[in-house]
Amino acid sequence: MSHRAGFDVPQTRRPRVHVDAERCAGCGECVDRCPTAALWLDATGVVAADPALCVGCRQCERTCPFRAIRVEGPLLVEPRMAPAPLRPVRLMDDREAEEGIESFGAAVREALRCLHCPDPTCVLGCPAHNDIPGFIAAICELDLDHARSILASSSVMPEVCSRTCDAFALCEGACSLALAGGEAVSIRLLERFVTDHTAAPPLPVRSTRAKRLSVAVVGSGPAGLAAAGELMSRGAHVVVFEREPRPLGALRWAIPAFVLPDEVADLSLERLLEAGLELRTGIAVRGGDIPALLSIHDAVILAHGATVPGAATVSGANLGGVETAERFLARAKVALATNRPLEDVRAGARVLVVGGGGTAMDVARSVRRLGGEAVVADPRDERTAASGREKLRAALAEGVRVRYETDVVRLTGERGVVAQAWLARRRRLGVPRPAPEAVDHVVLVTGAFVDPEPARGLLATLPVPLESLPDAADWRWVTSGLMAGHTAAARGRDAERILERAALPVGAGVWAAGDALAGPGTVVAAMAQGRRAGEGVLAAMPVRTDPTGLRVLTTGKEFVAAVDED
Repeated sequence: MSHRAGFDVPQTRRPRVHVDAERCAGCGECVDRCPTAALWLDATGVVAADPALCVGCRQCERTCPFRAIRVEGPLLVEPRMAPAPLRPVRLMDDREAEEGIESFGAAVREALRCLHCPDPTCVLGCPAHNDIPGFIAAICELDLDHARSILASSSVMPEVCSRTCDAFALCEGACSLALAGGEAVSIRLLERFVTDHTAAPPLPVRSTRAKRLSVAVVGSGPAGLAAAGELMSRGAHVVVFEREPRPLGALRWAIPAFVLPDEVADLSLERLLEAGLELRTGIAVRGGDIPALLSIHDAVILAHGATVPGAATVSGANLGGVETAERFLARAKVALATNRPLEDVRAGARVLVVGGGGTAMDVARSVRRLGGEAVVADPRDERTAASGREKLRAALAEGVRVRYETDVVRLTGERGVVAQAWLARRRRLGVPRPAPEAVDHVVLVTGAFVDPEPARGLLATLPVPLESLPDAADWRWVTSGLMAGHTAAARGRDAERILERAALPVGAGVWAAGDALAGPGTVVAAMAQGRRAGEGVLAAMPVRTDPTGLRVLTTGKEFVAAVDED
């Protein structure tokens, strides 16, 4: 492995492990976690270290429950590969901007940086809990097909996640190398390399135990497709209802093609359709429709996305030339795909994007491709900005200007059309003084909320939520999801609690996942929740033994009929 190249470093420049024998309890936790077998328990039951094997990853220091270990010195690992190159921005060009890892050799070199930790924190950092060390080890062994099959075991859309995930805040942020103060393994780009260079395997069939099960899924986004994939892999029949004429939800209309090409987004859906998924588009499911669906199907999974734009709070938001990010992204995507410039965002137009996050960067990068000048006014500071490192890097490289700690106080116009934006830079002392700047167009990133209509009939049947969640008595369905008020920091333990909740019904025969459950979130989190909801449906169905001796799921209707007969 590449990290072992550090073993040639002179002893004086190597990391050193200091053990406080008085504190060490001999629990062996650090010994089990060490990825290089540099630690052991001596005859007295105290941890000892071999400096010739230590690479300075500091897992022992982080995991010791008694703070008996301290590591000094450098992290001995090869440098992270350079960021993936970006395609130069050209007018009306919507080709994928990031070109990915250039060669097999580069992918292997990056894969060899992985420590293959015995207790990999990167897996916990990934909402889908992909076997990250497993697929990276397959790359090291030059077996990309095996790497792809490992990813397929937990992800229904690795091609999508490897382009949309904010890996720096998820799996790569939890990489041992990053936790030790170094540069994480480029997990996202390695995942993309695998999916770009292998044929997508068919949907894995794990069993046929659910072959009598029929499930309706509302929504064809990441959560809905993941739920369908999990159920179909056990033999269930799944019908997906999509309100829009075209499937895939936000993957289709909210993510620019230069980030996620449509042909890549379509791959996961195509695999499911080939496996027997029944897709019905142009059908809006309302709360009153749930009983009718349950009369036909054994279960219903609500997986509709966040499609209701938030209310604009900026004075002047009703002026012409001001629109929401959702509307602009949909218009810009069509314009770039058809090579028809937008009349209101012409070449040289001064476009102000109000708000931060990844959506703001997608808007600004779209503006650049339409020929406009893009400025993002982000109320947060650079340290706490929610745009994500990779999206910010790409936006800055493409000429987007970002102003942090900047509020838009009001918008003013001429003849009903926006012409000035009054901006105020936040100050630590004193009152900020807004100053006007000329603008031709303004895009408001107001956030999106979940339409409560599909679950309106469930209000009276919601069960008591998990006891581990706070303020359980305050749970109710609102426009930000069933778990509104409980997902402000949906990472770590909170993310795991949401996954636990996705496995439990929200009403008799009804489950929820993704935006419908937890409010707007990431693609990978929605996918993980959808898969867990599918598992929850399977777990709720009774099991019987048929005459051949096989254990099979009994559908809810069959179970009720059997009880009535008895």
